[in-house]
Amino acid sequence: LVAMDVSFLSPHSSPSSHEARVHVLRGLVDATRRVDGCFSFLWHNSELDNAAKRRLFNELTDHARP
Repeated sequence: LVAMDVSFLSPHSSPSSHEARVHVLRGLVDATRRVDGCFSFLWHNSELDNAAKRRLFNELTDHARP
């Protein structure tokens, strides 16, 4: 498991801005690709309850696609 929604969506987590979260998540995807790894993440359905969270999820899955 490389990333989990709760780690990125908590109000106490760092980074806290949408752009910074996208940057970190894309970096994790890219680092996983560089070592020919398998990027896996956990995103709970309950964390798709608003547009901002869905946008982050969609940006992550778009970037993670081969």
